[in-house]
Amino acid sequence: MSDSYIGDYGTQIIVDTGASLAAATVKKLKIKKPDGTTVTKNADVTDLTKLLYSAGASDLDLVGIYIVQAYIEFSDWKGHGAPAYFTVNPLAV
Repeated sequence: MSDSYIGDYGTQIIVDTGASLAAATVKKLKIKKPDGTTVTKNADVTDLTKLLYSAGASDLDLVGIYIVQAYIEFSDWKGHGAPAYFTVNPLAV
């Protein structure tokens, strides 16, 4: 993910799970904002192992460090991936 700034939208958030998601029945990204609020977003599979979500207009609304974590379900397993971090920066002007 490239640099992100407060109020950006359309920014692609991509998490590589390291495992094939071909048989996954649920594919979500959980995003924890700097104020502790957690939102869960449906994600698309890209490159077989990666989850992709394009940020909406209200997603990157706080400056600070965000935590993103994959949540996946298969017919015989469900669980979370390792957390990843990204920063939303303030506007310079």
